[in-house]
Amino acid sequence: MIHHLHHLGWATVALLSGLSACGNQLGPQVPAPEASAYTLSFVQETSRIFAPGPEIKLDVVLADAAAEDLTCSLTVPENDAEFVNLYNSKYASDCVLAPEGVYTLGSAVIEKGQRSATLQVQLDLARIKADVSGKPYILPVTLTTDGAVESHDVRYLAIPTFTTSDSGHPVVHLPGGDAWMEVWHTEGVNTKACIFCPGGGYSSLSGQGVTTEPGVFAGQGVVCAYLHYTLPINDLRGRYDLPTQNAEDAVDVLRAHAAEWGGYSLVGTCGRSAGGHLAGATAVKHPDKVDFQILLYPVVSMDISRSHEGSCYYFLGDERPAALVEEWSLDKCVTAETPRAFVYYAMDDTVVPQRYNGMVYCQALKAAGVPCQEECYETGGHSTPKDNNYPDAMFAWLKTF
Repeated sequence: MIHHLHHLGWATVALLSGLSACGNQLGPQVPAPEASAYTLSFVQETSRIFAPGPEIKLDVVLADAAAEDLTCSLTVPENDAEFVNLYNSKYASDCVLAPEGVYTLGSAVIEKGQRSATLQVQLDLARIKADVSGKPYILPVTLTTDGAVESHDVRYLAIPTFTTSDSGHPVVHLPGGDAWMEVWHTEGVNTKACIFCPGGGYSSLSGQGVTTEPGVFAGQGVVCAYLHYTLPINDLRGRYDLPTQNAEDAVDVLRAHAAEWGGYSLVGTCGRSAGGHLAGATAVKHPDKVDFQILLYPVVSMDISRSHEGSCYYFLGDERPAALVEEWSLDKCVTAETPRAFVYYAMDDTVVPQRYNGMVYCQALKAAGVPCQEECYETGGHSTPKDNNYPDAMFAWLKTF
């Protein structure tokens, strides 16, 4: 994440940057600071900064070279509880304020004649893991300098917490909705890891559960993490940002903890049905983070006339503008940078018509030159029957890269 300090000149007005929903300002405004030579602000599209590992680096940049040495520091605003409530309201979450003992906020000097420096935030993962409450953390931070100027922009460090499941696997509590992830890793060399997104039409999480699906990958050199993502149901219907953020966060956590969980270097996504849509969306939207994707009888289109009605209804909500339907129809999002794919489906699937989903996705991938192994069967329904070479074909494909 890149943040900027702008040298904006005298008498610049700064407002408190609270979280917004649908364009509305949720954070309270504060009086403008007194006129000064420097006004500090974070400049980026989002106020949320995810912190999957023990260290966060923030670059600060001035529009012009500093006239004198300028010390910049990160601090926690006094009304921190208010900001935690704002975050929880926007992200339908149940986070708590990060305790002081788990973080160290850094400072840095932009030297005279220079324009930039790097601030670091250190997280004590041992202390974070000692907290067995399962509540993820939020830490609101602002920038200050060694002068009289303060920034009134606030950014939110979203910090996952860790517990252990009854079966002894790490459980990661993600700071968004009610999401968590259980990580199944086995002894020996693991070259790959993937998150598994269960299906359920975005209205429930289906039977391929936390103890079933990760076990499929056991012994195959693949760490598998079951993702319990936030469902866009009830008053969250249409909040597609929640499950998609959960999945992106899950990928970031797997990358940050590769050395701890098996030493893998490649991270992918995997999912069934609507979970296939979430896995595919994570891959096509974040090709810089995802190395491969495995989609099993997936929902691909968000066109309700060509796809699973419930998935479209819950993911995009009651009103589904054409532009939004196209934005989240995976076949419309494929580029040459889209990660390689394994796609399994059967033509007699009556739940998700694969002629307009799995098939068109494979066509789009091949047209873009993306490596794709297409496992298409005449029969098999909305499932992966062993007679159709699952999971053997998937394991063979995983060994090709």
